[in-house]
Amino acid sequence: MNLDQFYRDFVIVGIYLFAFLLSFLFEKNLLLLFEKKLKEKKSSVLLLFSFISGFLFILGWTLNNFIEDNFIKDIFRNFVLFSTSIFLLRSIFNLFIESKFIRYLLYFLLTSDFLISILKINLMYINEKEYSKFLIYIEKFLIVNIIYLLFSKSLYLIKNKNLVKFLRFSVFVLLGIFLLNWELNIINLSFETLIGFILILSITAIYYYLNFLLPKLDNYFKNIFKEDDLKSLKINIKIFITAIYIAIIKEILSTFLKLNIIFSYLDNYFIIKSELISISIYSILKAILLGFILFSLLNVIKKAIKLQFLIKGMSIEGGSAEALVFNLGILFNIMVIMSFLGITWKIILPFAGTLGIGIGFGLQTIMNNYISGFILMFSKKLKVGDIVELPSLTVSTLGKNEENVFGVIEYIGVLSTIVKTTDGVDISIPNSEFLSSPTVNFSYKDPLVRMRIPIGVAYSSDPLTVKNILLSVAKNLQDEFNLRGFKLPEPKVWFVETGDSSLNFITAIWIDIRVNLNVFEIISKFYFEAWYKLKEAGIEIPFPQNDIWFRNKLKVILEKKGSIKEI
Repeated sequence: MNLDQFYRDFVIVGIYLFAFLLSFLFEKNLLLLFEKKLKEKKSSVLLLFSFISGFLFILGWTLNNFIEDNFIKDIFRNFVLFSTSIFLLRSIFNLFIESKFIRYLLYFLLTSDFLISILKINLMYINEKEYSKFLIYIEKFLIVNIIYLLFSKSLYLIKNKNLVKFLRFSVFVLLGIFLLNWELNIINLSFETLIGFILILSITAIYYYLNFLLPKLDNYFKNIFKEDDLKSLKINIKIFITAIYIAIIKEILSTFLKLNIIFSYLDNYFIIKSELISISIYSILKAILLGFILFSLLNVIKKAIKLQFLIKGMSIEGGSAEALVFNLGILFNIMVIMSFLGITWKIILPFAGTLGIGIGFGLQTIMNNYISGFILMFSKKLKVGDIVELPSLTVSTLGKNEENVFGVIEYIGVLSTIVKTTDGVDISIPNSEFLSSPTVNFSYKDPLVRMRIPIGVAYSSDPLTVKNILLSVAKNLQDEFNLRGFKLPEPKVWFVETGDSSLNFITAIWIDIRVNLNVFEIISKFYFEAWYKLKEAGIEIPFPQNDIWFRNKLKVILEKKGSIKEI
């Protein structure tokens, strides 16, 4: 090795040592400045240590590629792993190891393992293989003890004491078997294995704390989101976190624990293999994991978009944006997963040509509803929150046949739209129904609609008095149900006809249909108040009357006690 190369390698090592020292000082000063706050928020300390360890690992692994001397490269790589594991251990200590003795013991074991690995590298370079073999046995013993201590202490996160005892004993037995196989060279691991286990524990700790923080979303969004929306958001965040956690653990197992042999075996076990496409068990498992990540992320994004509108008080626009993002996202996710599996248009088109007619008939309804959903959203003739009525649709709910569907649009999905009726029944209606059948939208541009309520009074009533009473009742009701303070037109009362038994009037009241969906409540209250007001004024609500005329004389027989009289 020439002098220039030595200086270059020395500078690279110096850069990393400076970064390590700087990170250590940064962490110490930060903990001193915010000691009280950070003690209360363990998750913040966990993220701090995890960030520092991640930074040091990436920096060290990058700089290692520029070192040319193999001896310095080996020592430097081990030091990078050691410095990274120090900060990872500190993050784990913050979670579930409070005993100072256990902390110092773990530091001692880790430092001893690092020094032995350095000594082993020196002995191997001077061909002292016998001594290096002995050091390997010690190194393995230290690694297994570190792993056992970490696993056994992490079990305290579990509240069930009997389960903790069982798992601790199981870990002890398994690690004993593991050490025996390792010593017999049946399993071949290294110092990187220890880093892999520490990384798994750290990632698991972060995963655990993120799940712990999930219920706290209720404190921030319970006054903004509906209960169902909040529940859906939490479930999808948990699925997303879990899927990412599994993906990271898989990469750690492949990189540090040398289990990529298992993944390679699964990757070579093909379910479909041809000149155009090859699909293995491993690729299917990865596609499933990718699907969980993409679809859970899509659900989180759509709720986040809806949240932006809800904060601004634009709930209707938020619901429509949510539906649009979800429908487009499903199409995008399916294309990404198909591309990931190697399924392209070159593969689809030959099959589509062969099975096109059969698939065309089978998927005609599905495609019709899917495309109809996009037409509804882009045309903006229907939005989430709109009050609609489908006169041509008859639905049976709880044994009652509804001649039409009336309710609020709760959700516009990929294939169908959910309408919630005034009885709280959710009805799923195919999207194509809204395009092929007449649809009444009571809140298309303006939520203010006029409702007409008929009422009849006796012929002996004064029409002007009736009109004044009904107007008074209508004004009171209109003001009472104007919850959002709209400037409403004046109510009207019309004398529409002289019926067979009554003088018939119609009272027209303006209402905000979005907040007064249950119109029967308003109608009922109108009749209650009108009846009492009319009764106070001496005005009767008549019952149907019929006059019967007999052309011929009728014989009437009156019966009295003890006699019969004929009229």
